[in-house]
Amino acid sequence: MFPVFRFRRICSTPASCLLPASTSVTACFQLPAVFEKHLTLLCLLLTAGLLVAGLWPFNFWTQNHVSVVPGTGLKFDAPPEHTKWNLGGMAFTQKPVACRTLDDCQAGAVTILMQLQSNDDARSCVKEVLDIRRLDGSPAFIIGQWQSELIIRSFGPNAGKYREIGVDGTLVPGVKRTVAVTSGLEGTDIVIDGRPTQHFSRFRMLTANESLQGQKLYIANSPELGCPWAGSFSELVVLGSSWTHSALENFRWNDAGGRCSETPGAVACYDLGRMQGDTVPDQSGSGNGLSVPRHLAFDKRALALPDWESFSVSDLVVNILGFVPFGFLIYLRLLQSRSLRWDSSMLLAVIVGFVLSLAIELTQAWLPGRDSSMSDLIANTFGTAVGAAIGSTAGRGQAAVGRKS
Repeated sequence: MFPVFRFRRICSTPASCLLPASTSVTACFQLPAVFEKHLTLLCLLLTAGLLVAGLWPFNFWTQNHVSVVPGTGLKFDAPPEHTKWNLGGMAFTQKPVACRTLDDCQAGAVTILMQLQSNDDARSCVKEVLDIRRLDGSPAFIIGQWQSELIIRSFGPNAGKYREIGVDGTLVPGVKRTVAVTSGLEGTDIVIDGRPTQHFSRFRMLTANESLQGQKLYIANSPELGCPWAGSFSELVVLGSSWTHSALENFRWNDAGGRCSETPGAVACYDLGRMQGDTVPDQSGSGNGLSVPRHLAFDKRALALPDWESFSVSDLVVNILGFVPFGFLIYLRLLQSRSLRWDSSMLLAVIVGFVLSLAIELTQAWLPGRDSSMSDLIANTFGTAVGAAIGSTAGRGQAAVGRKS
């Protein structure tokens, strides 16, 4: 036997469904009686479902996937594709970088010396090998990997805008590389394993009026945990001055103990295979030690505006459609109280959807696997409005049909 549904009408005023056909009816919606009876429960279940979908997997503390490998250094593990469960590993300076003297940190000048080995060809995004951040949290420059290409991006004072250079075939998986990069008034030079590459005369990693003083350094990840790098880091030297082209070509790592003792003026110098507790000491004497915590540290902005690289039309559609049923049911539940007109019920339903979405987005700022986005808040609120509008339009349509009959 098929179930028999009994229908009842949900109206905006107590007597509107009983008025004669000539009387104007503001809103009247006909639902199966079993749905009307459990409308509150349906609203609660849908609210719980949206909370789970927006906050899953509830990982407020995520493991830092980094380990010390004798003879190799720090090994950073990260999946080829971005996931909510494995956000890679990281090491970073807890305090802003301090320079011993003004000459150690010259305006617009920086030199980076690295010995590293990539573990994959990183096709999903530009993996963050080294990320230098300003005091306000904005990136100054990043050194990253796209497939086997070494990428350097320099960010100006305007957030989101950057210039980019690259050297292809540099970070081949499984091949250990020595990378030397220097940037100053004459431009930027990159030397790979002692062999010079192209000179980029119009590209500078730091702006003309800023130095490394007060910046923060992140290895293999960013504060947003957006695109972690997978590979091994053996040595890292950071200088606040620019080297000559010949000095870069002659640079070699000393296998007996690195180059920390042979690079005077270094702002930071790390042998990443030597840790003291959860810290890699700075052998330059500047006191800029690296922290390698058990759990990932992150700094995400609540309700951040997405950039064009991370914007997804499919995510936008999902965020709208996910809140349409919520707006529909909340509107009907408010209308069921018979104390509100249809327009007041619709406005209040949109406000409820906005508040729920805002709570989800603000909580996501504390979840390393989720991103708090202003675009999601707008999309969720719009979806709620669409759902409430559908309920209102359908209700008034049924009322109009009732009057004609």
